[in-house]
Amino acid sequence: MDYRGFGGSGNRLTGASITEAAIYADAWAIYRYAVTSLEAKPDGVILYGFSLGGAAAAKLAADLAEEGGRPAGLVLHSSIRDMTHAAAGTLSLPGPVSLAAGWFGGVLTGGSYNTAAQLRRLSRAAPDLPVQFRGGSAGAGDGLALSETRLDTTGNFTRRSVFNGNGPHQLAGSKYAANTENLPVF
Repeated sequence: MDYRGFGGSGNRLTGASITEAAIYADAWAIYRYAVTSLEAKPDGVILYGFSLGGAAAAKLAADLAEEGGRPAGLVLHSSIRDMTHAAAGTLSLPGPVSLAAGWFGGVLTGGSYNTAAQLRRLSRAAPDLPVQFRGGSAGAGDGLALSETRLDTTGNFTRRSVFNGNGPHQLAGSKYAANTENLPVF
């Protein structure tokens, strides 16, 4: 899926349309579509979140688990830790200054997108849910290396797997090169 106002989404981008709440609502809408219109079995759905989408996928998984349902698994591919760290990581400033600027970037982008907090919720509700963390290695072109986000150590998951690859921060099918080898396996 594309975010509202991006790619082929068909919606025009407005300042009010891209918010954390709107992205989470869209994730729920996609999930409902899969289980109602496509008749996917809820326990057969693997949620996949790439970059900022990792926060939405982790929140959806936590919401489902807390409501008594749960997906078959969760894959976080180069997911951001939270918006503060993601925004700070794009700046060439000293640590505390960068984090402060990153926090302000989070305010400007409409939310915290805190994947780590969602993973903590999920690990309490469904610690045996299969979760795979995919990330690049530092210096290999992927600015969201697992060693930097520390997401792979977040929560107490008993069925955790980790893949540290390398390559650029794009997905297959984009007009850019992508790291598509070693697809997730549970």
